Amino acid sequence: MIERGPDVSFANCGLPYQIGGEIPDRAELAIQTPESLRALLNLDVRTLTEAVAINRANKQVRVRSLADGAESVIAYDNLILAPGAGPLRPPLPGIDSPLVHTLQNLHDMDRIKSAAAAVDHVAIIGAGFIGLEMAEQLHAIGKKS
Repeated sequence: MIERGPDVSFANCGLPYQIGGEIPDRAELAIQTPESLRALLNLDVRTLTEAVAINRANKQVRVRSLADGAESVIAYDNLILAPGAGPLRPPLPGIDSPLVHTLQNLHDMDRIKSAAAAVDHVAIIGAGFIGLEMAEQLHAIGKKS
């Protein structure tokens, strides 16, 4: 299993609640780790690694470590591509500001939690479940919108 990010499995619905303090221990959000997947399912899990090329004829994937840039080749019998999705960033003036955050993973959660500690007012774009939960949790820690 190749994962470009540092985490393989986490409770994304809990991210706002860790920001708001209802889930005080960040580790409670980890559902599986590379170590637990190795022990449970005998999986070779490589985090901070990206797939850079697929050789379908030889059933191989070339991967690159994001830590040191080292490349290697992994053989496969069957290949499943599950690249995930990126957050929707509407084409609005200022959307690329470092003050604009998206919430999709634990790293985003950490950034938002840190940024929220330094401000009194926040704005939330998006009224899906995560947006509503973020509004609730930011309100709970005293932020105004």
